[in-house]
Amino acid sequence: MKKNKIMETLLPFAFVLPASVATAQLAEGQGKFLGNISQNSVPSSFGAYWNQVTPENAGKWGSVESSRDSMNWSGLDAAYQYALDNGIPFKQHTLVWGNQEPGWIGGLTQQEQLSEVTEWIQAAGARYPQTDLWDVVNEPLHDPPSYAEALGGSGETGWDWVITAFELARQNVSGQLLINEYGIVNDGNLTGEYLEIIQLLQSRGLIDGIGVQAHTFNVVPASAGLIRQNLDRLAATGLPIYVSELDINSADDQAQLQQYQEKFPVFWEHPGVVGVTLWGYLEGITWQSDAWLVANNGSERPAMQWLREYFGVSSSSSSSSSSSSSSSSSSSSSSSSSSSSSSGGGVAISCTPGTVDDWGSGFVLNNYTVTNEGSSPINGWTVQIGFDQMVTSTNAWGLVLDNQSGTHLSGSNVSYNGVLQPGQSAVFGMQGEPGGVGTPSCTAE
Repeated sequence: MKKNKIMETLLPFAFVLPASVATAQLAEGQGKFLGNISQNSVPSSFGAYWNQVTPENAGKWGSVESSRDSMNWSGLDAAYQYALDNGIPFKQHTLVWGNQEPGWIGGLTQQEQLSEVTEWIQAAGARYPQTDLWDVVNEPLHDPPSYAEALGGSGETGWDWVITAFELARQNVSGQLLINEYGIVNDGNLTGEYLEIIQLLQSRGLIDGIGVQAHTFNVVPASAGLIRQNLDRLAATGLPIYVSELDINSADDQAQLQQYQEKFPVFWEHPGVVGVTLWGYLEGITWQSDAWLVANNGSERPAMQWLREYFGVSSSSSSSSSSSSSSSSSSSSSSSSSSSSSSGGGVAISCTPGTVDDWGSGFVLNNYTVTNEGSSPINGWTVQIGFDQMVTSTNAWGLVLDNQSGTHLSGSNVSYNGVLQPGQSAVFGMQGEPGGVGTPSCTAE
């Protein structure tokens, strides 16, 4: 006899939301969440960093029901219970996706497929009634499910199968319904196609938020300005944006740090973004092998240390930098030449301006580079950035500013980039207002 998946899900658990929340996360009190993923269990260090949880693979249909009518909820249960116990948002990822779907679904008739996907969504909704966010359809532009025709195929709208999936979700789950896709932040054409689907759903009252993946292969090639432009287009719908699956995959500590410094503030500070989820942080258990931020011994890579600095959260005494980052050579850019000053004794230091993103009302300085040009190590450095007008810095990374406003802003190194061996460089940047700043000059000593 065919098992009742709904009854099977309801028997083992009675979840209770805790009255209080114990938090020590990076983004505590920020008004938006900074989350991460779980595997089959939630890491013991999770609460020291993150205040939202998404199961990486445990919530995919192929993981839960790899054998027809035999449900494995263990990984999902662990993440869901952790979220309830700690009072943080839980996002279920994902209900409908062409990748990691059950292998047996392709051998069924369309009517059977529709019945099975309906049962799957009903079962998940019944088991996790306090789920905050649901990735209903993942990657519709790139990886539609094999059973799309059972959901209506392209139909009259071109995306009937997506509409049907959201209708099933609206009928059977509680929480906010999201769509999720990659390639959006770096591709205006794809953003336009994505918006067509979103608007079809929005006109029917079926969607509550927009997910945009932020993997290395999309984020690194894109400028901060392009990312901001595509986020602006999505935000114009009036729907909240959830940045999902953020990672920077690099074995070079400085290269990873630089990308976090350049790109993370664009996501986090965008007014349309209400949450950011990183796609792994522990060494050895990230989807991309060099995207980790915390080593097996608990030490933190410079990018993680920078995230602490960015959010104003001090490091625990047990956290220290991971192995020395690779030296980054000073390179020329499409900006003014560097200025340098020497203090004798084999010590010489330069500051080279980087690129500038400027949108009129504000600006971001990217990749300003301090380089030890001498023959002796440098232990600490200061810089002065010159502007042609009064500006106010709203954020800085890789640099501690002495003053926030003026025509000249001065600052010094942070804890992780003050020591420079001969030939080594440190990178910093800042965001400020107003725009129209050209390429500000930089001197170092």
